[in-house]
Amino acid sequence: MDLKEFKSMTDPMVWQRGKSYFEKGAVSDLENDENGRWEAIVSGNDDYEVSVVIQFGHVQQWECDCPYGGSICKHVVATVMAIQDGKKNKSIDDQKNVSKSKNFTQLVDSVSADELRQFVKQHAAESKSFKQAFQGYFVDKNKSGGKNPYAKILAQTLRSGMGGHGFIDYYNAPKAFRTVFSLLEKAENYKSIKNYNEIWQIASAIIEQVNEVAYNMDDSHGMVGESFDRAFNLIYILTEASDLSISMKEQMLDWQLNAIKQSKYHDYAEDLILDSMTELAEVTNRINEVLLLLDAKIKKADGEYELTNLLEKKVRLLKSSGRLAEYDRLIQGNMELPEFRRLKVEELLVQKQWDEAIVLIKEGIKIADKQDHPGTTIQWEEQLLTVYKKSGNADKYLEILRKLFSQSNRQYYPLLKKTVGEQKWPEERTQIIQTLKKNLQDWHFLFEFYAEENMLPELMQLIDEYPNFTLLKQYEPLLLPLYSEQILALYKHVCEQYATQANGRNNYMELASMLKYVKKLNGGLSVVNQLTATFRELYKRRPAMMEELRGVD
Repeated sequence: MDLKEFKSMTDPMVWQRGKSYFEKGAVSDLENDENGRWEAIVSGNDDYEVSVVIQFGHVQQWECDCPYGGSICKHVVATVMAIQDGKKNKSIDDQKNVSKSKNFTQLVDSVSADELRQFVKQHAAESKSFKQAFQGYFVDKNKSGGKNPYAKILAQTLRSGMGGHGFIDYYNAPKAFRTVFSLLEKAENYKSIKNYNEIWQIASAIIEQVNEVAYNMDDSHGMVGESFDRAFNLIYILTEASDLSISMKEQMLDWQLNAIKQSKYHDYAEDLILDSMTELAEVTNRINEVLLLLDAKIKKADGEYELTNLLEKKVRLLKSSGRLAEYDRLIQGNMELPEFRRLKVEELLVQKQWDEAIVLIKEGIKIADKQDHPGTTIQWEEQLLTVYKKSGNADKYLEILRKLFSQSNRQYYPLLKKTVGEQKWPEERTQIIQTLKKNLQDWHFLFEFYAEENMLPELMQLIDEYPNFTLLKQYEPLLLPLYSEQILALYKHVCEQYATQANGRNNYMELASMLKYVKKLNGGLSVVNQLTATFRELYKRRPAMMEELRGVD
């Protein structure tokens, strides 16, 4: 389970209080079922019932009956920590949990249908989240009026996270998206029984309703993108399904055409719709209809990215429909765009027309340099490297290889060394080091180069000039056997420097983490003891630091 992700969603003060509750043993009666749902009692001023759902290593849902007004309370934090601790020591309660799980199953089986209905109605009246979860799970039982049955429940649950401000904040986003992910999981399970209509109903409703809130929320969790990706992946599965009727696929295409014409979608969602639409156009043989829509959007395209995206879809449809003359004209008319120039280059390479391909690539490099697109320039140079290799031009191949390596493309190091050869490599290496020393932007690369070449005295000297805790940890396995005293002295210096700049709980926690690491090293205990004694004297008026240092002892 990824605790870091959950911690990032939690108020730091709440996290500390929850940790304290867990460490005091406030969590009891911890049980789980086969669906990843955990229940516990957390004792504080009162006993509170906590429910947590963990799936695929992530905390997906949580609920506590305490009066806390925020999203994640200290009782939930304590429960999650207890779950994590239990998983680390899984064997201790396995038999007990199996027994409890069986007892619960037997209890459910013993209750009559009328009793269950009464319980659901009563609990739904008391718990809004339970009611929404119930409605989301059984929404397909509540169809009426020909409308998408999933849209209403999705709209309700997503908007419930907005509060009175009309905005889903960082802390309420996971709760607002519970039903979205629950329905996505349900639709993904429908694949095995080929319930295609329900898959389409769920996917289209999620796309519509998530789009409604996408620009009124803090999506630092990436839930909007994940929702769109999974929903459109379901649509892709439907598109590829050979046993799904053409009329159903045409219905899907009609929905997408209508969505684009109404300009309801923008950015990523629109890109995904256009991708899906292009695939459906080929499957349903409605290419001309989609080409007309693409042409209309091409005329209004705002910027190179949007234009390229639309033209690529048009090129694909022209080629798949056999309109090769139009296909060629479209490529030739857009050679300023790297994606289209690349298509022409690939055609020439298939025909082994090396010289013609090289001319087009070099023109592409000039265009990219003029437009200040270094990433595109490197892509062209990498393709040029491939052409020189295939055409057997060894001198030009080495020239481009050196250029790529000099641009801090580290992956070319072993290839360059192999190409230069063992005899000439020492001279080449000296030249590389001189070049790297002149370019301050490449100083991290110089560390790596010394390490790769096993030039340990030079590496030690460089680290001594630029002491850094991360670099020390990275290269310590290489250097510690030969330079243990220097390494420990540098760790001491770095920790002292960090302490002088530390300001606030997070910095103090990081300092404590650094000290714990150094303490484990051979000879590190005495260094850390000296440091903690010094810090307690120098920074005794910083109670938060003193508290964190106690965890180092």
